[in-house]
Amino acid sequence: MDERRLYLYADPHGGGEVRQEVYDPASTVIEVPNKALKQVPSGQGYRFLGRPGDKVYQLPQAVLGRHVHGEIDPHLWQDVGNAQSYVELIRDTLIGVDPAGTVEYRRNTDTYLAELSMLDAYVAETIGSIAPANRYLVTTHDAFGYLAHAYGIAVAGFVTPNPATEPSLADRVKLTETIRNLRVRAVFLEPNLRARSSTLVELAREQGVRVCSIYGDAFDKDVDTYVRMMRFNADSLKECLS
Repeated sequence: MDERRLYLYADPHGGGEVRQEVYDPASTVIEVPNKALKQVPSGQGYRFLGRPGDKVYQLPQAVLGRHVHGEIDPHLWQDVGNAQSYVELIRDTLIGVDPAGTVEYRRNTDTYLAELSMLDAYVAETIGSIAPANRYLVTTHDAFGYLAHAYGIAVAGFVTPNPATEPSLADRVKLTETIRNLRVRAVFLEPNLRARSSTLVELAREQGVRVCSIYGDAFDKDVDTYVRMMRFNADSLKECLS
């Protein structure tokens, strides 16, 4: 029976009903990011949302954080803590198939984990030095959710959900509004996707903001290790957004 009451539940750490938290709607503010702004599609099945073309905030993505690549965001390495888990898993797997190398595997792992700990602190401190009002990330595509969550920067928007798809006119309009409304200081494109980033470059030029680089998952002659990639990203964010 519809009691006309609003119930607000959150499951920030996963686990379903066992771990979900209950909030009072009367005293809770839900922040919906600009990237959740969509247009109502045409078709009878969407009439309950409004007229086709009307603007609507797509709450499942905004609140639940569902990633556009599917149920699992594959870009876990953008959080250095996740990279450390990778290293530990590699260590344990190698020991499992080659017990004779246990001492060497553990020694090398400890050395690299220490380097990653320093890297994590550096990225956190560097991004943390950016004024909160300027910590908005606009990129070529949605690949930096883990970076944003781990280091306190908001993903304000992206050209397309997937780099293999071309942006629509609605995508351009929405991103333009995002850059203008949030007074975004710079947009970031991945060097390996530069050939397909004309839309982002054009919008940045129209709005008078900088175009800077950020690395997602591809190396080049300038950035050829994971540590260098993460340090570069942190430095680029600070330089362009400060």
